[in-house]
Amino acid sequence: MKAQAPGKIILSGEHAVVYGKPALVMAVDLYSFADLVLVDERILKLSLPDLTIAVEYDLNEIDDLAHRLRRRYESFEKDQLHIDQVLSTPSELFAFVFALFRENHLPIMEHGLSLQVRSNIPIGSGMGSSAASIISALMGLYGFYHAEFDYHQLFSLGLAAEKLAHGRPSGIDPYISLHGGFIRYQNIKSEQLEMPNLPFYLVNTGKPLSTTGECVSHVGSQYFNSTVWQQFESVTNAMQAAIEHENGKDMIKCVRENHRLLTSIGVTPKRVQEFIRTVEQRGGAAKIAGAGSIRGETAGVVLLVIEDNPQSLIEQFGYKLMNAKGESRGARIV
Repeated sequence: MKAQAPGKIILSGEHAVVYGKPALVMAVDLYSFADLVLVDERILKLSLPDLTIAVEYDLNEIDDLAHRLRRRYESFEKDQLHIDQVLSTPSELFAFVFALFRENHLPIMEHGLSLQVRSNIPIGSGMGSSAASIISALMGLYGFYHAEFDYHQLFSLGLAAEKLAHGRPSGIDPYISLHGGFIRYQNIKSEQLEMPNLPFYLVNTGKPLSTTGECVSHVGSQYFNSTVWQQFESVTNAMQAAIEHENGKDMIKCVRENHRLLTSIGVTPKRVQEFIRTVEQRGGAAKIAGAGSIRGETAGVVLLVIEDNPQSLIEQFGYKLMNAKGESRGARIV
């Protein structure tokens, strides 16, 4: 059994969506893939080739592991643990995914399972690689065990798992990976939109030194009650109108203002700011399209809107132009 789930790009509203404000998010044609095979031993055999991880869990131990992870997350919620201390290794995340599914659908198991999860989504770069991996694994489990399928439950399980990695996520990443398309997302509710017809580029500035969970926690500690989130909402509303009316000039204005707001909350590294400043001098606009970074000089993926071919500028900064476009379909069995 094989399943896949797409990554994503946030056009507007990153960070603000955590505080109940709207975001515009689009699935992209980069994917996480889950391969599932029955094994005779009562084990969960996990393979994460992108991280060169291969590990086995006895099925009798998985419930205990899930309990420990829940306790660690409770400690994080009480500010007794840093979010990066909840998971000891990425394999624990997928063991937890399996435990969640098993609790709801497989109280008794006579055989074990081999689960491989791989991805062509850049890891830790703001494109939802963690959520897509979780959703692809869950989609594969539902299909493999012929469990009664329910989008709401699958999303709920995916969000519960994502919390272990990212702390207090909005749910936007697992939601768009599950459903695909282009949506306005706010408080776990969505409005389906037409795919953007305005041209833009995706630029990979490199994997951030800080994780999404670290960024979200840091921003929350500094700006939880800030009025900046109302400003993000205004920009998101204006960008939605620009996309709907295919107004390129207004789109550039919105991306520039979004960048200014993201820089004000400290998640756009100086080197990336320099790149974006150069883009603006050439008449374009750019902004980080994920959580960004609070350390180092890289920020993951940047959304770029410009009329001229940006290849030479991107290469000048040592960045990479990504080959990705919108994906109308969400997670599925393949």
